[in-house]
Amino acid sequence: MKRISLLRIEICLFSAFLFFYGCIGEDDLEDDYDAVVAGFIEDIRADNLEQYVNWMQDYDSRFFLNDNRREIAVDIKNKFVGMGYSDTRIDSFYMSAEWDGENYNTWQYNVVARLEGSSSNENICVMGAHYDCIVDEGDPFEYAPGANDNAGGLAAVIEVARVLKKEGFSPRNTIEFVAFAAEEYELNGSARYAQNASSEDMNIIMMLNNDMISYAEGSESSWTVNVMDYDNSSALRSDFVACGERYTELNFSHDNRYNEEGDSYSFYEEDFEALFIISDEEDDYYHTANDKAKNCNFEYCREVAVLSCAFLIQENN
Repeated sequence: MKRISLLRIEICLFSAFLFFYGCIGEDDLEDDYDAVVAGFIEDIRADNLEQYVNWMQDYDSRFFLNDNRREIAVDIKNKFVGMGYSDTRIDSFYMSAEWDGENYNTWQYNVVARLEGSSSNENICVMGAHYDCIVDEGDPFEYAPGANDNAGGLAAVIEVARVLKKEGFSPRNTIEFVAFAAEEYELNGSARYAQNASSEDMNIIMMLNNDMISYAEGSESSWTVNVMDYDNSSALRSDFVACGERYTELNFSHDNRYNEEGDSYSFYEEDFEALFIISDEEDDYYHTANDKAKNCNFEYCREVAVLSCAFLIQENN
């Protein structure tokens, strides 16, 4: 008799639940959803982004042939682990490169932090940024601060990862936050990751490449982000921009002239849908020794990070 009574109570509670939600209008549900998203994205902090960029800049150079490249990868891994990402790994790969008339054979190191999805389907969303940098004049072995290109992009990846872990977000699809090596030399890090994903039949449903997202001048009302897409990702771009119009004050442009020059292109080449997210403004300090944190706009960088965060929540709720 007790088991029957408990069953009756459960049925009554479930019926009440259905009745309650049947009385809630669609607008109310949207308001509740917006409030949930707002609770996540308001925790993204510009001062954290600045701190991460200064941390990367303090290595003096993150040139892909420098002896400190593994040290940097380990430090990035430890940053994710310290945020609670126990499933963080260094993906090592061997590559050859010719630089300044010399041939190099080196190990390179992608860093991957994984937030496991709740769905039985092994769908994966990737948010990535490269952490290496270069200068066009001077010696990149000695000094290449790479604040906007691309410590700012990496900072956004780390900050979004921090917020989703802190807030206990349980995504429907698995999210992998990836710091790519050797982007400045033929996109090697992202190419290796995407090729491995393809050969292992991983179902990557989207890749968000954050590259040079911390340079913007003028007032907030003029801040614009260029979202580049590919032949297979125009619908993904439309959804991404719509999300940005809903949760940020950003303006959007669509100039695909350079969409083959970022890590997202490696994913497109393996038939994965990807977006290349970059400031719409030309950076006067690009690939120079003056690409420093003092020339970055971290409030703008925060808005771009907010967009990626909101979109990951929207697509994985």
